[in-house]
Amino acid sequence: HAEAARAWCDEQGAATVEELLEFIDDFAEALGLKKLEQKRLQGKLQAIDGGEALLSSSGALAAPQGPPVEDLLRSAIAARSPEELRSALDAWGGGSGGGGATAAAAAAEAEALLVQLEQEAEAEANLREAVRARSAELLRAALGEGARALLGAERCREGEALLAELEAEAALSDAASARDASALRRAIAQAQAVLGGSDPRVCSAAQMLEA
Repeated sequence: HAEAARAWCDEQGAATVEELLEFIDDFAEALGLKKLEQKRLQGKLQAIDGGEALLSSSGALAAPQGPPVEDLLRSAIAARSPEELRSALDAWGGGSGGGGATAAAAAAEAEALLVQLEQEAEAEANLREAVRARSAELLRAALGEGARALLGAERCREGEALLAELEAEAALSDAASARDASALRRAIAQAQAVLGGSDPRVCSAAQMLEA
């Protein structure tokens, strides 16, 4: 976001944090921030003195290396640590922040990453609980499209395998209870693909079909 922030400030002639706040909607749109990220960034900016300069004494936009607080933000972003991100954002917005447009851009990036990491942690906790409970209903909820996008295929694999097993087992049980030969054949075929032909549950259902 740093390059986008510098480009926007240069194009719009924004020289103070106060001016950023005045046009926060346009600034957030230029950085591609979501509403929650914009709200957090606005709160941080409001904690800084309104007249703090975004430009250096020569009139050029502040250099990316900025003050130590920006280095702290960049370090936290690289570490992808929620604790470090919160600490760095607190330092930036606690009155000693500032650093102009580049620090504001780093803070926006840190806010966005923190939201993402918090969502990932929640999704992973939900998935772990669903696996522990061996609940098909909880697994379906935990493996929604949002969770897959956040966690990726690798972290979802165990939950998906367990869900397929539970669904195959439920299909066998339902078909057997209904004494529906056609449904039982379909359930056996599904279970063989998931559980394997030698699985005792599949063998038991096959014997019932033959009886």
